[in-house]
Amino acid sequence: MTGDLEINGYDAYTTWGVSMEDGSLSQLMAYPSVKDWITNETRLGDGTIYTPPALGASFATTTQWRAARELTIVLHMTAKTKGQFLLNHGNFEAEVLATGNVNIRTKHQLTTMYRCKYISCTQFAQYHDENGGIAKFALKLVEPNPVDRTLDQGYSQTIPHYQS
Repeated sequence: MTGDLEINGYDAYTTWGVSMEDGSLSQLMAYPSVKDWITNETRLGDGTIYTPPALGASFATTTQWRAARELTIVLHMTAKTKGQFLLNHGNFEAEVLATGNVNIRTKHQLTTMYRCKYISCTQFAQYHDENGGIAKFALKLVEPNPVDRTLDQGYSQTIPHYQS
């Protein structure tokens, strides 16, 4: 668990007791859509005319621009005491909502940073008592530019807790 997920430069498990559900990695890794083509349904000819994104460029050399994408990642939060659970919950909320930025990196893709914006928490289920707590919640995010996934200066490519 420690070293599996990094959010905004913090080890999510060590900092908030947060881990990612198995299917969430697939959400992150899914290919982004391309932007819509410019089309024309003129009655002056048959079919539909598709105009490449860069006017005047040939279709063979035209870049397919990527569209922003929405994704939902399911996370789990655990703590050994009720007090720690409530503290972790509040601190995680403060981190995510402070700027709305959710920068995600996993141990599976150390050189990839998913730069997302927080939209909402679409589900939240929790249980806690004096013996601890657990929650399962889904964050709905948008990745405004799915091509920009390189690491920032602020993120080290050799974070010690990611070393095997």
